[in-house]
Amino acid sequence: MWFEAVSGLRINLEKSELIPVGRVENINDVALNFGCRVGSLPSTYLGLPLGAPFKTVSVWDGVEERFRKRLARWKRQYLSKGGRATLIRSTLSNLPIYFMSLLKLPSSVRRRLEQIQRDFLWGVGNLERKPHLETWVADVWDPLAEGGWSPCFSRVLNDWEVEEAERFLEHLHGKRVLGDVEDMVVWTKTKSRKFSAKSLYLALEADCPVLFPSSCIWNGWVQPKISFFAWEAAWGKTLTLDLVQKRGWSLANRCFMCLENEETMDLLLLHCSKTKALWELLFTLVGASWVLPSSVRETFLSWHGSFVGKKRKKVWRATPLHIFWTVWKTRNRLAFKDD
Repeated sequence: MWFEAVSGLRINLEKSELIPVGRVENINDVALNFGCRVGSLPSTYLGLPLGAPFKTVSVWDGVEERFRKRLARWKRQYLSKGGRATLIRSTLSNLPIYFMSLLKLPSSVRRRLEQIQRDFLWGVGNLERKPHLETWVADVWDPLAEGGWSPCFSRVLNDWEVEEAERFLEHLHGKRVLGDVEDMVVWTKTKSRKFSAKSLYLALEADCPVLFPSSCIWNGWVQPKISFFAWEAAWGKTLTLDLVQKRGWSLANRCFMCLENEETMDLLLLHCSKTKALWELLFTLVGASWVLPSSVRETFLSWHGSFVGKKRKKVWRATPLHIFWTVWKTRNRLAFKDD
């Protein structure tokens, strides 16, 4: 009563527990006098486990469950990739870091939390159907058949994919499976045969003679959703009509902006007549004379702003990302205006 009178706060006895340590006589009578219930160890206090072995994985079950609720898959339908990344960072700072200030994060829990983050960031929606990729060797290897290999494709090939499929079959030809060995999934780019994101990037860099403009794309002056779009555009992964066709959709391919040429990412963001007018206006305003490169990636790599001065340099470096984003949003409004 004195505490409530001095602080202006009220103790909620309905949420309070009396937890005995060791043997306590008449514990129920004591709890009745206090007006609370009797609890037991292990329990939680301020969100942290109390009385549980701190090295056990089960201590983190509550964190993982709250992690899944905060990053529920249905939420990603209403957020851009930048919004998803912001929510992931917020969830990381609020939940596991609080625990890690006192307890060591087990590697198995870390992997599960990372998987939840990846699914939330890169997924599309609850109704998304992803193609299954890791067919076992035993499913496509027949030692009695001519050549030994009989792969089955998940769909009918398009005309422009036939040559690539032929190269794949030629690569398989001559390869033999020896002995009765159990199928295993291995990653040949590492000595441990285990996949890592670093080894994938190193392998991609080795096959790509042009550097990737990561410092230009992940710009602190640009919203994350715009950087994500620029990153996908630089890799050629944004769904323009040419890529939609390659995924098996029968659509007429015509640029939604100029209605003149077939739509590709480089054409839409750089060389479309409507987009060119926007770039020419920009160069006129800053007094620059420059011919746009052939691709989005080359544009980022060659984008320098020494002539605009130090005060405008940061704004200049962010300019192509905002132009790309503006063109893409305009294109989508034209594409889906009747939906």
